Amino acid sequence: MKLFEFKENKLASQTSLLERMESLIASVEGWCTANKAASLYKIASIPEVKMGLEIGIFGGKSFLPVCQALKDKGFGKHYGIEPWSNSVATETPTNQANDDWWNSVDLSLIKRLFFEHLVRLQLVDYAAIIESPSDSAYSLFASRRFHGKIDLLHVDGSHSMQEALHDVTMWTKLVRKGGYVVLDDINWPSVGLAYEYLKTLGTEIERVDEPELGHYSIVQLKD
Repeated sequence: MKLFEFKENKLASQTSLLERMESLIASVEGWCTANKAASLYKIASIPEVKMGLEIGIFGGKSFLPVCQALKDKGFGKHYGIEPWSNSVATETPTNQANDDWWNSVDLSLIKRLFFEHLVRLQLVDYAAIIESPSDSAYSLFASRRFHGKIDLLHVDGSHSMQEALHDVTMWTKLVRKGGYVVLDDINWPSVGLAYEYLKTLGTEIERVDEPELGHYSIVQLKD
């Protein structure tokens, strides 16, 4: 299934959008493909989407396309939750190779590069960053100011079975009816339960599970 296919009378074709996303994220750390970046951009471009939230920024490869869409339409705010902490990243085990990598990566450097990209692309006004584990940040967003007002939720935090399921079950409660939830890395066995639960909450409008295009699902919650 493809999401929001562009028609001929749109400003940009799907091809030119992919090229634009490739250019936008080319020098950014992370694993988001241009295909996924384009899907995120298209959702964030919807007029009703005013507030986005991403769990797990890393280098910003999937965060920046949303901010760019908000900038292009002239309004909105994209919140990002990311601790940039090796110990937090490995708090609940996934597999040995993955945990070893997260223990060794220089997350202070990744954080610095992310903020440099945010400034270079002039996206600062459309971003708000909370440097915290997702469970610690939850109480802030569960407040009346945010509850039920999140239009786009992107879950890309810890891929342990416990954390992935926890992020999906808890954070989707804060998304408005009819809002959009993107779950990354649905090909990971440890994300399987979170993915199956997410699909019970609404309609899956896009599912991509190909190495060159990405591994993610987009679900629109029930009205």
